[in-house]
Amino acid sequence: MRLLYCKECQDLIKLKPAISVCSCGETTGSITSDNFAEFDGPAIPVAIDNKTFYKAIGERKNSGKGINFLAFVVSKKTNTFKQMINGNR
Repeated sequence: MRLLYCKECQDLIKLKPAISVCSCGETTGSITSDNFAEFDGPAIPVAIDNKTFYKAIGERKNSGKGINFLAFVVSKKTNTFKQMINGNR
């Protein structure tokens, strides 16, 4: 799962094929293919490992400590996220 963290409003938004926008409107982004996403604004790309996330959901308890899953901040140089400058590719 691909997300963007907006450094302005601190929203964490899920990317999808349609344009996603944070609450302050400064960060936008979308999924452009299975392995690629584009974004604009003061954002930091974040990824959640789907396998561990869905496993944690499946093992969710009624009480007590929650279940951990793997999430990470994406490197500045990556082939899976492309930062657009003012909407330009």
